Amino acid sequence: MSSSTSGCAEEEDIVQRAMDRSGILQEHVCRYPHRDQSIGCRVTLNKTLKQFVDNKLKAVPHETHKVIYIQPIGEFPPEISPDLTFLASYVEAFFLGTTVCILSVVPVTEELHFTSRIFITEQLQFLTTPILNWLVSPSAKKVRDPRKELVIIGITMTDLYPRDDWNFVYGIARAKDGVGLYSFARMDPHFDTPTHSSEYTIHEKQLYNVRCAKILSHELGHLFGMKHCIYYHCLMNGSNHQDEMDGAPLHLCAVCLMKLWYTLQFNTTLRYQSLHTCLMMLSSTASTSTTTATTTTTTTATSSSAPATTDLDYLRHSIDWLHGQFP
Repeated sequence: MSSSTSGCAEEEDIVQRAMDRSGILQEHVCRYPHRDQSIGCRVTLNKTLKQFVDNKLKAVPHETHKVIYIQPIGEFPPEISPDLTFLASYVEAFFLGTTVCILSVVPVTEELHFTSRIFITEQLQFLTTPILNWLVSPSAKKVRDPRKELVIIGITMTDLYPRDDWNFVYGIARAKDGVGLYSFARMDPHFDTPTHSSEYTIHEKQLYNVRCAKILSHELGHLFGMKHCIYYHCLMNGSNHQDEMDGAPLHLCAVCLMKLWYTLQFNTTLRYQSLHTCLMMLSSTASTSTTTATTTTTTTATSSSAPATTDLDYLRHSIDWLHGQFP
């Protein structure tokens, strides 16, 4: 047996042990409390591991096709936009083994023929279908390398709706075409305020970026073949409103982790370490940019404004547990 084959077998054994409910990975998650109540989490939508492996309508890196292209659409004012550099790093860590390429912003012009409406909240909204169709059109593909593209996702600061009888949608994925579209509009903590302010507290800015990281990794998870999770408290749980989204963790449960591992064959320990680094960098950056006091004050601010303790604890315990598998 070659060393690479042996490594894969060892890695698979680790992930399988992670699925044991008595294992440390599963001690830090709980049963999904709304599995029979959430519209987006019907049991029929979920897949067993075998069904997931057999499913052909999912993104699978192969040969040179390992790039996740991110296409910003419309205006991204720096003062009210999430940190796209952080989001690119987070997505690369979450889907370890892929590379993220953020393309230049495409302005919305009449030539694109996007459909829009002014919703009852007086928010501008884009219809999703015309944008999805444009993302896979020859004109949009000109700036992407077809030899490297794995999936293409559009991001926008404008609210979205999938059809006229829907109020809005956070995002939408079309797995058969390897394309998705996601809006950051409702991730903004100031979205519902009458006068949109560009002044964010440390907590608000971090909440904004973490929400965007959640929606990107969740919706990309659909392109990688994962349905809404109905087993445990998990990033892939469905959410119908902001409170449910905020209540979801940043991490995958062991069942969904196993599915993603089967597709990407990543080093599980390295993946958790990379995710942990991204979250700590987000915390450090926010504190450094807003704190000009003494080192002690800065350290305190960094600690108190770190991302959700449960997520960081989960990552730390997971890393420690996985390190224990390699004496």
